[in-house]
Amino acid sequence: MILISRYIEISNLNSLDLNTGYRSIADDITRHLSGLQNPNIPKVVLTVGSERDYLANIMLHYLNQQGLVASDCLSTHYQENAHDSKSIGIGHVDITFYRDDFEGGGDPRGSVMPRQVDGSQIYIVTKKIHTGRSVRAAMRYLFQEGRPAGIYLASLLDFAERELPIQPDFTYKLVEILPQVRDQIRKGFIKIEVGSGKAELIVKEQSS
Repeated sequence: MILISRYIEISNLNSLDLNTGYRSIADDITRHLSGLQNPNIPKVVLTVGSERDYLANIMLHYLNQQGLVASDCLSTHYQENAHDSKSIGIGHVDITFYRDDFEGGGDPRGSVMPRQVDGSQIYIVTKKIHTGRSVRAAMRYLFQEGRPAGIYLASLLDFAERELPIQPDFTYKLVEILPQVRDQIRKGFIKIEVGSGKAELIVKEQSS
């Protein structure tokens, strides 16, 4: 297991260059792929969370820079190279119907899986991990679709406030949260946004 974590205080989030982080995550995945015992196993990167299409595109860009044959599920080029040891498909998961606070059943129609789940090496990529519940929802989708050979988790930012025993294998920054800030987040007075190019804290006015 590879874990690359660099601490940052939550007050310094606004100064982060997230593109450097995305590149770091792509580097981690590439190194992990190079150590696979079976290099011909089907390989998939699945993005989760808000702006998952943007995240899929940026991972596509950086993985190709690493010399991988990365392509989205609509690409015939990927299908032609499906058994190439450097080939990896890019897709995304809509976790809306797989969350534990949703009362209905799972619905896979909003998700894009470039290969069958059975036997694939899957890398879940998300911009942030907090409680772990979104990642659990993504895994619930995967196990509904089949039995993967392995699942690895890459998160740009790790807020280490877990409610489930789920930890990322690859992380760009581990965010330190002071107790008083943690309390404000739980009460909804502070919101953490991780956008396309930057991360920021949004402080809401407290009602009197």
